[in-house]
Amino acid sequence: MDFTNVTYLTLNGHVDLQTYRYFYFLITLTVYISIIVFNTAVIFVIFMNKRLHEPMYIFIAALLCNALFGATALYPKLLIDLLSEKQVSSYHGCSFQAFCVYTYAASEFMLLSAMAYDRYVSICKPLHYSNIVKMPTVRKLICFSCIAIFPPVIFIIYSYMRILAVCLKNSKDFRRKALQTCLPHLIIFINFSVNMCFEMINSRLESKQIPHIIAIILSVEYLLIPPLFNPIIYGLKLQEILKSIKRLILWKKRAEVYF
Repeated sequence: MDFTNVTYLTLNGHVDLQTYRYFYFLITLTVYISIIVFNTAVIFVIFMNKRLHEPMYIFIAALLCNALFGATALYPKLLIDLLSEKQVSSYHGCSFQAFCVYTYAASEFMLLSAMAYDRYVSICKPLHYSNIVKMPTVRKLICFSCIAIFPPVIFIIYSYMRILAVCLKNSKDFRRKALQTCLPHLIIFINFSVNMCFEMINSRLESKQIPHIIAIILSVEYLLIPPLFNPIIYGLKLQEILKSIKRLILWKKRAEVYF
C-alpha cells in the first residue's frame, strides 16, 4: 500500500497556545468531563426509571446522547491539538470530523423538531396524545434524525405558533403548565439556532470586524453550551427528572451510611 500521498492540514485557529497551552487544556478537559458526567447522569436516570419511559423523556435521552456524540467529535482532537507543538490533521481525518459535526447539528434540529411536535400534540390535542405519539413512532423519528436542517426549523416555529394560539385561548394555569414543559425546549432551540446562524453567516462572509478570539468561541459554541447545559436545564426544569435525581442521591447517601 502507498502511504506517501497523504494530505495534512495545518490548523492556525488557536490563540496564544505557547503561553496558555496547559491552562486551555485543563479548561477544555474539565468541560468535556462535565459534559460526559451531566449527560450520562440524566440518561441513566431516564433509563433506570420506568415512569420516565415516555415519549418526551425518550426524546430528551436521545438529545443528550446526540450531545455526547457531538462533543466526542470535537473535544478529543481538540485536547490533542492543545498539547501538540503543531496542530495538524490529515485530510481524511478532518473530513470525518466535519461529517460527525454536521451529523450532530442535523440530528439536533431533527430531535428538537420531534420534541416540538410532541409538545404540540400534548398541549393542543391532549385527548389524542396516546394514540398519535406512540413508542414505535418515537423510535422511527429518532432513527431518521439525520435530515436537512431548515425543514425542522420551520416545523418547530409552526408547532409553537399553534401552541401559542391554544395557550391564548385558555386559562392562566393552563398557560403556566404549558410554559413549564415548553421552556427548556425553547431555550435550547433558540440558543442552538442563533449559534448555527452565526456560524453559517460568519463562515461565508468572513467578517474582519469580529475579534478573532470571539469568532473562534462562537464558532464552536453550539458544541460547547448545548451539551453542557442541556442536561442541567432539563434536570432542573422537569420535575420528574429532578425528583429521580434527588432520589438517586438520597439512595447513595443511605447506602454510604449503611456500609
